[in-house]
Amino acid sequence: MRNNYKYLSIVGLLLLAKASDAQITLTSGTGLISQPAGVVTEIVKKSGITDASLVNTLQAHERVTMYSYVDGFGRPLQSIISAGSPNGKDIIQFNKYDEFGRATKSYLPFEASTTNGTFQERSTAETNQASFYTTNTTTNKIAYDTKPWAQADIEQSPMQRLLKQGSVGNNFQTDQHYQMMLYRTNETGDNSINGGVRKWNVDGTSGGTYSANDLTVTEAVDDGSASDPGRTIVFADKIGRVILKRQKNGSDYFDTYYVYDLAGNVSYVIPPKAVIKMNSVGWNVSNVPNLIFSYKYDVKGRVTEKKVPNAQVIYMVYDPLDRVVLVQDGKMRVGNKWHYTKYDNRFRSITEGIYTDATHTSLSSMQSYVDGLSCYASSTTYYETRTNSTSSWYTNYCFPTSGTEERAYYYYDDYDFDNSGSVDYSYTSEGLTGEGTATDKTLGILTGVKTKILGSTNDWLISYTFYDKRYNPIQTKSNNQLKLSTVSDQKTNVIDFAGKITISKEYRSTASSGGTTITVQNTFSYDKMDRLQEIKQSNDGQTEVLVVKYEYNPLGQLVDKKLHSTNSGSSFLQSVDLRYNIRGQLTSINNSTLSSDGGTTNDESNDVWGMNLFYEQEDAGIDNDANWTGMISGVKWKAAPPSGGNTDERSYIFSYDKLYRLTSAIYKAYNTGSSNWTKDVNGFDETVTYDWGGNIATLLRKSVISSSVTIIDNLTYDYGSNNDNNQLLNMTESGSNSYGYRNFTSSSSGYSYDENGNLTADAKKGTTLTYNEQNKVLKILQTASPNKYVEYGYDATGAKLSKTIFDGSTTTTINYIGAFEFDNSNALTHFAMPEGRVRKTGGSTFVYEYFITDHQGNVRVSFEDNSGNAVVRQENSYYPYGMIMAGNYQPSAANNRLYNAGSKWQDDFGGIIDYYSTFFREYDPVLGRFNSVDPKAEVTVELSIYHYAGNNPINFNDPMGDVKSAQDIVDIIGKLWNSSHGGVWTAGNENIIAYFGDNATALFYGTLVFFGFIPDITDDQVRGAFLSGSGGSGGFSKTILEQITVRYFQIYRGDRNLKNITYGDNESQVKDDIARIRSVTAGAFLLAIVDVLEIPITINAIPGFQFTDPDREGSRSEPNFSDSRHFRIVTSVTIKYDPEYFVISDDKVGFASYITLGHELFHVLDIYSYYNGVQNFYFPFDRDSKVYTRHEFSSSIDNSSFPRTYFETRAVAFENQLRSQFGMVGIRTWYGGVYIGNSLSIFAEEMKNRKYY
Repeated sequence: MRNNYKYLSIVGLLLLAKASDAQITLTSGTGLISQPAGVVTEIVKKSGITDASLVNTLQAHERVTMYSYVDGFGRPLQSIISAGSPNGKDIIQFNKYDEFGRATKSYLPFEASTTNGTFQERSTAETNQASFYTTNTTTNKIAYDTKPWAQADIEQSPMQRLLKQGSVGNNFQTDQHYQMMLYRTNETGDNSINGGVRKWNVDGTSGGTYSANDLTVTEAVDDGSASDPGRTIVFADKIGRVILKRQKNGSDYFDTYYVYDLAGNVSYVIPPKAVIKMNSVGWNVSNVPNLIFSYKYDVKGRVTEKKVPNAQVIYMVYDPLDRVVLVQDGKMRVGNKWHYTKYDNRFRSITEGIYTDATHTSLSSMQSYVDGLSCYASSTTYYETRTNSTSSWYTNYCFPTSGTEERAYYYYDDYDFDNSGSVDYSYTSEGLTGEGTATDKTLGILTGVKTKILGSTNDWLISYTFYDKRYNPIQTKSNNQLKLSTVSDQKTNVIDFAGKITISKEYRSTASSGGTTITVQNTFSYDKMDRLQEIKQSNDGQTEVLVVKYEYNPLGQLVDKKLHSTNSGSSFLQSVDLRYNIRGQLTSINNSTLSSDGGTTNDESNDVWGMNLFYEQEDAGIDNDANWTGMISGVKWKAAPPSGGNTDERSYIFSYDKLYRLTSAIYKAYNTGSSNWTKDVNGFDETVTYDWGGNIATLLRKSVISSSVTIIDNLTYDYGSNNDNNQLLNMTESGSNSYGYRNFTSSSSGYSYDENGNLTADAKKGTTLTYNEQNKVLKILQTASPNKYVEYGYDATGAKLSKTIFDGSTTTTINYIGAFEFDNSNALTHFAMPEGRVRKTGGSTFVYEYFITDHQGNVRVSFEDNSGNAVVRQENSYYPYGMIMAGNYQPSAANNRLYNAGSKWQDDFGGIIDYYSTFFREYDPVLGRFNSVDPKAEVTVELSIYHYAGNNPINFNDPMGDVKSAQDIVDIIGKLWNSSHGGVWTAGNENIIAYFGDNATALFYGTLVFFGFIPDITDDQVRGAFLSGSGGSGGFSKTILEQITVRYFQIYRGDRNLKNITYGDNESQVKDDIARIRSVTAGAFLLAIVDVLEIPITINAIPGFQFTDPDREGSRSEPNFSDSRHFRIVTSVTIKYDPEYFVISDDKVGFASYITLGHELFHVLDIYSYYNGVQNFYFPFDRDSKVYTRHEFSSSIDNSSFPRTYFETRAVAFENQLRSQFGMVGIRTWYGGVYIGNSLSIFAEEMKNRKYY
């Protein structure tokens, strides 16, 4: 994709009005200027357009034209996508400013009647936007609302802090339901809660509390209009460190503390359950070892020990270049095993495996051993290189060189994997329409992977990836576990000029004897805004089927999925209609009556499943209470299965506590005889309470048995009498033992765990579980019947390859190869397709089975074609925590990828196992908790490490088993992250940034928070650094931030060429290093800013380049100036660097060519900001540039006037950020032979809460 820019100029400025007059009519000598200044951006989507003059010859679908208009102050007025709606009309986003120049009201975009980007005056735009959201909304399939904007109330003071933040919609303005921010210092009353606001010592003890006014306090109130709203209270010290996060839940307060060491590193995180326990037994973290997060660092600031609750400590060992070379968890420690990593000379991981050492069994002895190894005496043995003398095709110089089990190898840069001088594999053309060619310029790119099949002696999976000239992966060749000897599997993608896949052809082959060969080809079509419109599929060359056709409303929201057509779209088996409220939340899938209502929610009467979702809306039938915090308050649903299935219209109403945890789900069904909701009332209720750690404490569950509502589960969870544990130790059941939770063995014993917190024995089910070093389940055994068990096979990446069921003398094996499943005889049974799965029923017959899912991606019905009609094959309804309800319609060979966005249900041996498998962990839907510790437990420190979906399974799920997510996540992001930053995130489509203009700023902030670039959205210092509009004083406008957001994602994905960079000497080396820099978030972010600012940069990689000054290093940034009468402007920058510059500096931190280039690129940013007047420039790791003003060495540099200390310290800090993201955990603290650690230590204070530091 290529961008061209044109500028709409102002001939003369005759009048400047007050700041609130955002639109000014200007005149010039040639007459009236009818529109303000701006930029026209042409996004070219066709190759071969090498000159701007050719752009106007393109057809409408071959380019996207965007207009960005600004006022006389340079503030964005309107962003218009010409003909950008699905109807071919303009999409307009406009801004309005108050008398202080603040954009306190954020407007939703709207579809105009024009098609050519015509500017609309503000009053006209306001009128047309209001009309769009109140007229013909049913026809347009959009939400009706009279206030399609979000209002922010800003403090009337120089601080301009946010006071209230509304959301879009009539009921969510700042005089209705809104978020509220309060600012104060800590008070004496704060110390009356949970033992007070504690002062912590570095050793994890606390001897007192903070005095009044010692801390700043920010309170975020969920709903300012509520009588008892939830609120989050953040206490921070005088240097901005978060000390305490306190969450109010009714009369209870949940406290999470952060404790720091002397260097400002987080040493302890103390969750609420630990706080409550210490309040009774003493304020010392040693009293609650199973409830806290702890971290230890060495003198170089490297994390050496990490512990999460209910798991033993993890050790990390480093080489002299501060690269992590060994990692050991508690389970590995039992066998004296370590996970090792080796690197190449570009600090890339090239091999991983297991190292065993029974001699150096402690962390200190192992670190000392590694520090003293002679292999690190020479710089040539710090890394491995390619060779043709080993089976791995890598040398074996670096530790460990013996006692290893190699498990994975990674190959980069080329396809001569065995270093023989010729390529081992090459691209194979498929003759597909538009197919590209593979490039051989692959420096810096992963080209091949060898992965061991765990448990085998020497079985390896191999894959090779080929790229086009834009580094899009266009073909992958691989073998599989059923055909190891031949690299015969192949997947080819045809990618258009804009980077979209238009054709994907996949070929799989298993063993020739009794095996299967299958070829699947998918064809994708898009509209001009890259919205996916159709997917067609052909299997083994058979007639193509139109799998799905997507339709969108004018805002780009998906409103109809038409499924399965064999007549080129003349008719479909099903049409799935989707509708949304004004905030973009999904409100209906078809509808819960399965009737046509003229298109308001549904336009057909033959639907097989439907659902209505309620938030703040109250439904008189089910009697739900409005929820004003974005949570789902109720649902209604209905299925149309064959005879014998449940055809009732059913419902749940949901309640939550102030921590957004589900507390009850109350069920009832519609009684068609009496026309009211009186059938099976409370029939499938689920009621839950929680302890202080977010563990489920009690669970009450009901079912309809023989037409009677029966309590089937009345569970009390036992976490130990000391209340200092998150592991479930036992269970008390006072309900029925025949349904739901079942004590199959009638055992009074409970549950056991290993050193890493994995469940190893369930006495109630009579099962034992064993795990591998990845904490993946290897075997589930019935203790009383040792000839009944299940075994799982994995590769070294953790991907599940097989499942084998041993049931007496019967053995059944299922093999998983990508999206394909193969049976005991290696014959294909089915494979995934975009809207369900395809079953192979014998011979060459393929049966399309479509899934209709709810808002969480849970499969509710599947259907297939029967003589042109959709016939339901399977129907599933679930309790909130995922247990399947009684009365579902289940066929033989049923789909078992069901709950939690299609997690695979393990229901072997009559439901004894009953787990859902995610990539990382097994989930128990009966108990509502995972069996293993959360691999990303630090993301939700206030919750149990076994929680599911944040204890909110209605609005969130966890399909990978690591981080809670939501199918409708945009609504939660909008509530928790974005609204206080002047943006309202709106659901819709994958081009949401292009569609929603200013609201892309919201995505920008949300992304930074999520990745840890900024610590908290309520940090007004951060807001001020960003916003020049609502509440901010920084140097960048929202429009710039929107562009940075878009560019960041484009650059990080590799979808954008950097137009402002000219490649000078050694072009391939420079491109290689740029590719490496853009492959990590920090580097992509920097390149995005440089790209948006359009700073011309020429980069030369010059081997041997050095300064004559011995204090200088092998790189340099040279600004070129344009001198005006009063000041100098940087017009371009030239970078020169030595790609072979590899030294061990004073603090033993190594260099790589891309690290050196990253250092210089950061100089470019500072030089531009310093001379061109972009003050208070904010980069994610720099909250306050004043920390860099200590002069520890000469402040002059090459006779220029800019401050060398400031620049070099920031550039070194950025180096350290790159090192961290490339796995080089150590930091550089020297520059030019001078120690700069004092400035960097202040920097460390500022970085205390950053996830990457």
